[in-house]
Amino acid sequence: MDPDSSAGSRPCAAVGPALRPRKLRMRISQADPWSVMKVSFLLSLAVGIYMIVSVAVLWAVPATIGLIDPAPWLSPGWVLKITAAVAVINTGLATSLATLAAFVYNATARFVGGSELTLSEGE
Repeated sequence: MDPDSSAGSRPCAAVGPALRPRKLRMRISQADPWSVMKVSFLLSLAVGIYMIVSVAVLWAVPATIGLIDPAPWLSPGWVLKITAAVAVINTGLATSLATLAAFVYNATARFVGGSELTLSEGE
């Protein structure tokens, strides 16, 4: 008996017709505002940290190699304080707007039934 002819090693195409990917239709009828708030807060917090780090790097590199000669009132500490303030305001606004959007989505989903997604299984 040939070892390749065992039932466990046969390819799927030899067993039957080619398998098509399965499709699943889902409807998003409600978004939990608390979950939306937590996720949007963490994402906007990450964006705020990214903003502070990128401004610090974009300020430090040209200043170190002598490309810029900032005015005395435009110190690195002042620039980072303004950047941190913008990041905090951005975090608060993004979190509150995303939470408000979840409430608005829930209100409109009651009338129209929500959003429909079609998911398909990959190969």
